[in-house]
Amino acid sequence: MGMPVIIPEKFKKKINKDSECLANVLRLIQNTESLFVERPEFFPDYTIHGITHIEKVLNYASNLIAEQTMKKLTAKDVSLLIAAVILHDFGMFLTKAGVRKILLGDGRTHRTEHLDKCSWEEEWDAYLKQIKRYSEEKLMYYFGIGTMIISPDLTSNNLSDIDKLIIGEFLRRHHHRLAHEIAIGVLPGGMDQDIFAGTSFTKADKEEIGILARSHGMPIRETERYVNFHFG
Repeated sequence: MGMPVIIPEKFKKKINKDSECLANVLRLIQNTESLFVERPEFFPDYTIHGITHIEKVLNYASNLIAEQTMKKLTAKDVSLLIAAVILHDFGMFLTKAGVRKILLGDGRTHRTEHLDKCSWEEEWDAYLKQIKRYSEEKLMYYFGIGTMIISPDLTSNNLSDIDKLIIGEFLRRHHHRLAHEIAIGVLPGGMDQDIFAGTSFTKADKEEIGILARSHGMPIRETERYVNFHFG
């Protein structure tokens, strides 16, 4: 089995000590690699958050961890960190089906206790109210138009470019939360792909992966409080 994502040597040495951890990382990469070669549906002109980006973040993480700290980490710890880095931008890759699931479907009322004040439905309504009050300058900055925003018809299969930009900006603002929810559930999309298929990651592992992925969009103290509450 190949390894299309180049893992930093420091991490590779650690996970190579545990065959299960190594297999989990390799399988997760295999399950998700096709996603990273595609341009996100709602970010037609945006930087591709592909494999190169994942490798850069893995290298940043590796460089930030001091050698003394690295010695204390287990292969399992490192495998969870690698998984979180792979997942951290998955919210940017939602398809129309995924967006409908969280805004119109069974995900619309979801919220994570102790983290989310609003459901997805409430977040979307608040977002639309906010951008409809934007000045012409702000509208040009975010959406390239100076006219009043019209709410996208989420049931339509023919979304305009402006509709996609409006939805894309919403996903960008909340992609860290989406990464968490994807980790503890299934990837929203046409086929509800299980990104953990073939791995032995447990429910607790997925929660740890999710909060690690989510933490890049959270204040560090807020992350700490949630971890202390959830894991003790």
